[in-house]
Amino acid sequence: MPTKHRLGLDDDQSWVVLTEGNAFIWPGPDLRFLSNRGQGSVALGFLPARLFDTIRTRFLSLHRRDKARFVRRSE
Repeated sequence: MPTKHRLGLDDDQSWVVLTEGNAFIWPGPDLRFLSNRGQGSVALGFLPARLFDTIRTRFLSLHRRDKARFVRRSE
């Protein structure tokens, strides 16, 4: 839970969806600011490198097998 706390997330269960990757121009209109954190709050922080690498590797593996896709979120 240290990563969740550092990112300001609650203690409820969280998960990463590995079958969809969002494709949009940063910062897109779909992003929402946290009311108490101002303009920079759409980027809550970095994931630890090991966690990010695991997510990226698994997503790309699924994508190569046509089991994951990129979804356009903004035009």
